Formats: sequence, C-alpha cells, structure tokens
Amino acid sequence: MQLDSENRLSAPNSAAPSVHAEPAHPSSAAPPLNSAADEAPRRRTTLAVIGDIHEQWDTHSAAALASLNPDAVIVLGDIGNEDVELVAQVASVPHSKAVVLGNHDAFYTMTARGRQRAVRMALMSSSLKGMAPPGEAVRTMLSTLGSDHIGFGAKHFEELGVAVVGGRPFSKGGKQWSDVASFYNEYCGIGSMQESAHRIVDVALSQPPEATLIVAAHNGPTGLGGRRYSPCGVDWQQPEEDFGDPDLQEALEVIAGQGRPAALVLFGHMHNTLKGGGRRDMAHVDPGTGTVYLNSAFVPRIQRFPVDWAAEKVRGHHFLLVEIEGGAVVAARHVFAASPEELRELGIANGSSTGAGDSPVILAEQEVLKTAVAPDGNDALVMSYFKAYSAEWVPVVVKSKATAHAT
Repeated sequence: MQLDSENRLSAPNSAAPSVHAEPAHPSSAAPPLNSAADEAPRRRTTLAVIGDIHEQWDTHSAAALASLNPDAVIVLGDIGNEDVELVAQVASVPHSKAVVLGNHDAFYTMTARGRQRAVRMALMSSSLKGMAPPGEAVRTMLSTLGSDHIGFGAKHFEELGVAVVGGRPFSKGGKQWSDVASFYNEYCGIGSMQESAHRIVDVALSQPPEATLIVAAHNGPTGLGGRRYSPCGVDWQQPEEDFGDPDLQEALEVIAGQGRPAALVLFGHMHNTLKGGGRRDMAHVDPGTGTVYLNSAFVPRIQRFPVDWAAEKVRGHHFLLVEIEGGAVVAARHVFAASPEELRELGIANGSSTGAGDSPVILAEQEVLKTAVAPDGNDALVMSYFKAYSAEWVPVVVKSKATAHAT
C-alpha cells in the first residue's frame, strides 16, 4: 500500500505483501530520480527515525524495526507520560541509537500545571503507597538511557561517519521560558534560551570535522514558517504562528556561520494530522545551506491497514527512513512496516521462521525527499521535498558535497 499525494492510503497493485518495498513517487514537478541500479554500489547510511511514540511501542514495534535493518536509530521523544517502563523497552532495542526525550516524558514534572496533574492523580489513586517523588521518573529515564540520551549532548557514530547532536530535550515548543525555567535549571543546568543555544553550539562545534553533522531535537527550530501547516506551525488555536524552538534556530545559524551547517535536522512534536483538517508539511530544505529538515511525528504511529492477503487489517509501525551518502541526505520516506512476527501469528509467511533475516513488509509509504543531479551538471544537486498540505514537490538547487551523488 502507498500513501497517495494527499497522504491517503491507496490500494496495492498486488495481492501479495510487498517484501522489498519500492519508493513511492507522487506526481511531481521535480526532475526524475536516477535509478540506483544504474550506479556502482556505494555505501549509504540508513537511519530509522522514531518520533512521538505516545505509548505506542511493543515487541512487534521492535520486530518491525529489526526487519528494516537500519544502521542507527534516532528516537525523538514523547515516548509516554513519564513512562519509565516503556523508556526501558525502547532503550533495550539492539541497535546503535540516540534518544532525545520530549515534553510528555516530563509530563508531571516540567511545569506547575504538570505537577498539579500529578497531585490530582495521587489523590484519585486508591493507594498513595509507592507513588514516586516528583522528578524521580525523569531521573530514572535519564539513568536508563545513559549515554544514548543526547539532549544537550552528542553521539559520534564513527563507523557511519555521522555525529548526532542533541537539541534541548523535553521541549514543549514556543518562546515561553518562565514556566519551564526551574525544570531546566534543575535537570539540565540551563538558565535561559540563550544558554541553551550556546550549549548546543558548543557541542556541535566539538564534533569531529570529518563527521556528517546531524541535529536531533524533540521540537524543530523557528524559521520554518508560521502557517498552521508549517513543520512547526500552531494548528490548535488562532492566530497561526511559528511554534519552533528559537534557541535551536539560533544554534543552527551560528553553526552554519562557522562553516559547519548541519546536513540534517530531525524533530517531531508537531503531529502530521492538523486540527481542523489537512496534513502538515513534514519536510523543508534550506537553499542557502542545503540543510534538510524532517518532522517525524506521525501520530498515531501504529495504524491498521486493510490488505488483500490477510482476512483482517494488519498493524503497521511508523518509521522515517533517511538515507545519507557522502555527507548529504539523498532520500527520505515515511513507512509503516509490519512486524514479521505478527504476520506469522496471523498465518502469513515472510522469510525465515525465526526472527533473523526477516524481510521488511511495507504496508504504506510516502517519499518526502529525493535528489537528482542538477541538469547543468554544475556541481549541484536538486533536492526536492514534498509539501503535504498542498500535495506538491518543491525542487531546491543546492551545491553538491564533493562525494555526494543523487539517488
């Protein structure tokens, strides 16, 4: 199954499951992609990005992830409402990973409103025995994740040639600081938006110069548009406005000004389905720096899909797959992958009878970024990104990295 140009599901062309998924190609004004089969094989890094889990993670999610066989996994927070056990499950996946926790991961701790929620829950509980002290869950999650949590930090995947820098963790978006000031001071040692930006810059500029720089944050930066359908736009109230993180935007501008622009900025928080109808734009390319911005927050991330080859709907688990080569992002697509284990439980064979070596079964997908060599061949790439709200492709010509090439 594929997502059509409006991100709606369309029927598959075949009665059999798609074991080796082909990229979706919505109608586009962008130049066609070159076939990878026409190129000599080259090393690509595939990242599986998981945004806004919101308690939708189980063993089948892990199995679906394993079937995709990514080189690394990036988790962008909102795993649950201070759900310590679920964070431990996510932390246990046997992949190289980096995690940035989101605002829901500090749901009862970060703000006065959240602490009031915790008190109400305690009062409604049949027993107060065993209630964790305020902030204990946050500290436990951070301890569980250890060095995999990169908020205000970084992780260098030396074997992949990439360094992932974490933005401000637990972000709830927007410019307001006063209601979260005490939280960030206590848990992160940060006293202001400016200090936050400086910390991100310091970490980013300390990464190995040969590494491709990726910035991962729960919420995206300001500067990507102020409409309700913009990647970080307010869609739940009027007026429409940019709800990105100003400290992240400042950090990205400083990093670029130092001659080290991020190749990729990953975030979630702002869900793909808009209040009042429509689909959010989930991608953007900066024509000046070539930085690719991708929002991974498909909610709910587990959905059921009707298929011709099963009597009941099959669950698909959302992942954003990003391909990097030669220091540049060359492709990205949203996929809903089935769990091979769950398919076997339904009596549907897929690959081996064990968990090892299972081929991915993609139930639905939407390509959001593709690249092609510029027609004039003047050391440039055409990076085309999909705007979901208007269902159109936007081509951007950017200077090519010396070793990058189109899909």
